[in-house]
Amino acid sequence: MADNAQQPINIEAIMDEIREQVKAGGPYEDVPAFEGIPLDEPQGPVEAAMLSQRIAQRAGNVAVGNPTPRYDGSKWKRLYKKLVYKAIKCALTPLGQRVTETNYVFLQCLEDSADVIARQQQQIDQLTRRIEALEKGK
Repeated sequence: MADNAQQPINIEAIMDEIREQVKAGGPYEDVPAFEGIPLDEPQGPVEAAMLSQRIAQRAGNVAVGNPTPRYDGSKWKRLYKKLVYKAIKCALTPLGQRVTETNYVFLQCLEDSADVIARQQQQIDQLTRRIEALEKGK
């Protein structure tokens, strides 16, 4: 019975051992600043017309449909498919409608952004022409 008695735990010895392991591991690696993180170079200016065209291409894919499954196979398989589809249809239909509404909102935001970019590009062009005209006048 005396062999199974619990010995007291020497916490200080364990802590000293952990401290030595940390010291032996060396200093921690420095975390780079945000400015030190390499970033990809921008690909160049995006033309407003190209952006509008890309948005228009994707506009047709905004609506999320509610497809009806094919009921083929044996009679029991068809019955099973119909029951499962009807059971999950009540959850999938509202979800599909919310996703469609969200897609329309995002599409409207993208179209608004494209309009803002086009106006800013026109302002930049006008200011560039004014600067060139002022430099010629010197």
